[in-house]
Amino acid sequence: MPEQIRHDDLIIYLLRHLSVRIITFLIFSTFNKHKLNIRNVRRYLIIYEKGKDGYSAYVPDLPGCTSAGGTKKEIEENIVEAIKLHIEVMKASGYEIPEANSESEMVVFS
Repeated sequence: MPEQIRHDDLIIYLLRHLSVRIITFLIFSTFNKHKLNIRNVRRYLIIYEKGKDGYSAYVPDLPGCTSAGGTKKEIEENIVEAIKLHIEVMKASGYEIPEANSESEMVVFS
């Protein structure tokens, strides 16, 4: 690639600031621009929880993939690394990488 892209930072920024439709377009454009294999791309739901001492995060579709951090920014970075490592270990151990099946929805009560 002609330039080094920090995909983790890009994805975190996009998730914070853009709609899903725009995110999808930009991710596909980035992959096409750099001729990356888009077939290996997976989207996983990440659940963030704020506790007394900081934040935690987990990925429902990757059992055991969790992380913790003192700030929201820290946990966003940590969980991306945890997902990469989790998938790398699963591949090295001969396990099939699970498809993403989880969904989320926000329900508001008055």
